[in-house]
Parts: sequence; structure tokens; C-alpha cells
Amino acid sequence: MTIIEIIAAMLTLVGVFLSGRQLRVNWLFGIAGAALYTFIFYQSVLFAEAALQAWYVVLGVIGWKNWSPDSEEFEINRINWSLALIGAMVTILFSLISGRLLDVFSPSDVPYLDASLAISGLVCTWFLTRKILENWLIWIVIDLLSACLYIYKNLYATAGLYLILAVLAAYGYQQWKKQKAAAFELL
Repeated sequence: MTIIEIIAAMLTLVGVFLSGRQLRVNWLFGIAGAALYTFIFYQSVLFAEAALQAWYVVLGVIGWKNWSPDSEEFEINRINWSLALIGAMVTILFSLISGRLLDVFSPSDVPYLDASLAISGLVCTWFLTRKILENWLIWIVIDLLSACLYIYKNLYATAGLYLILAVLAAYGYQQWKKQKAAAFELL
């Protein structure tokens, strides 16, 4: 555990909490945390996770833009079956491809788990940028599995972070679900 890991964990925690509150500034904290985690995961030979964090920076910019108060899609949305199916197919396909590439071309001892968590995180973050309610449920599963991976890799502060993130994902889901229901009642 290093000071950089602790700072990255704190930035990420604040970002997720703020996204549960639907505060646009969450993306700035997320971008900063992801930039630090890119370095941390690369040093830990979690190459897919490092690449994921780099993409989180890009998705953070997209999220910042999409969550603009002027955006037409600022309201919370529900996932539809076609989007869920596309998300699942993309996750499975790219997890298998990335896992195989990591297995063959890297010294990773967990190539398929690393790849599947990274790809799942990308798809789920895309859902978050679109304010899809169900992203929070997917995050609970990703966060719990990630915590197990980080314990295995001796990244204890990060494992603790991901356990807290799972709780915050449940909180985010409840908050968004309440706000979606309240908005529906106004119609």
C-alpha cells in the first residue's frame, strides 16, 4: 500500500459518492482517481485494469459532457433489452479476446479475470455516462469481484475501496431509483 494508492482510493470514493448524488463534479474526481490507478495497476501487472483506468479518463470526459444540465439525456434512464443484450455480448466477446491476449502476451497470472473485470467496467461506465439506472446493480457485482482480485494481488487499500464502492453502488441505485420514481409521479 502506497500513498498514491490511498489518494487514488479516496478520489475514487468521493467520485462514486458524488455520482450517486447526481453531482456532475463526480467526473473530475473519477478522472483524477483513474489516472493514478492507471499507474498503480500497471505496476501490479494488471494490464487490462490499467488500460481500463486509462479509458475511465476518456469516459470521464464523456460523462462530464453528457451530464451537462443542458443535455437532453440528463434524466435517469432505464435499460432496454436490446442495450442490455449488446452490453452482455460486448462484455463476453471482448473479455475472451482480451483475456486470451493477456494470457499469451503478458506475465499476468489472472488474465481472464483481469480482462473480464476491465471490460465489464468499461461497459458499465458507458451505462453510467448515459445515466442508466441499472449500472449500479452491475457495479455491485464488479466491485465485489474486483475486491477479491485486489486482495489476491496484495492491494489491500484498493480491495477495501472496492468493498466500500459496492456499498456506494447500492446507495446510488437506491437514490437514482427514488429520483426516477419521483420524476415519474410528476408526469
